[in-house]
Amino acid sequence: MKRIRALLLIDGPSDEPLGRHVAAIARGHGVALDIVAPEFDRMDPPPGRAISARLTRILAIDPDFEMVVVHRDAENQGRDVRLAEIQAALADVQPALPHIPVIPLWMTEAWLLLDEAAIRSVAGRPSGTMALSLPVAAQVERDVDPKATLRQALRSASGHRGRRLRKFERDFSAHRRQLLNRLDRSGPLRELRAWQELESDVATILAAVRDVPSQPGAAASGTAGGTAEQDEAP
Repeated sequence: MKRIRALLLIDGPSDEPLGRHVAAIARGHGVALDIVAPEFDRMDPPPGRAISARLTRILAIDPDFEMVVVHRDAENQGRDVRLAEIQAALADVQPALPHIPVIPLWMTEAWLLLDEAAIRSVAGRPSGTMALSLPVAAQVERDVDPKATLRQALRSASGHRGRRLRKFERDFSAHRRQLLNRLDRSGPLRELRAWQELESDVATILAAVRDVPSQPGAAASGTAGGTAEQDEAP
């Protein structure tokens, strides 16, 4: 199986599990992606959130990447605008570097609203029966604020009130990361347009690079930051 060392650029730290999911899709196409997820907030000074700034900083430290996985929520800009942003940033900094775009429609939280059992489990009440009012797959990408929907679903699932609820809500980023780790790649997620586009992009990009010899000096483990967890599921 061909191995490719890939840089992961994400919107925030709790998005890191996305690298593992992209790597799992890649394995289904005969490629092992060794995902490196730098901790930009620990750099002095931090490079900010711009793709070009982050890419420039990381490649100055560690140039031995063969691919980049770039996550950007579409939000109110739409996929085409985000895709153009990613392509422009790569063109400015490293035009020869293949890239896989990860662009959830509106927000990544939309992908987390499809697993009621996971939400109840992360909220600490796996057997709870409180109504969560979650959208079905056909509607989830129409929710313009899936983050608020997910927050409310977690609140309801927890059953907490008062001080305990306020404490629970402070852990939203951790809860979100847990849900992203549990993302069921074979479930209703595959009905979503943004996920279908991700799977298509992975297949297209990997088909173009699978038979290209690896660049000399590209390492299998990161020097620029942590390596994203990778599971064994295809």
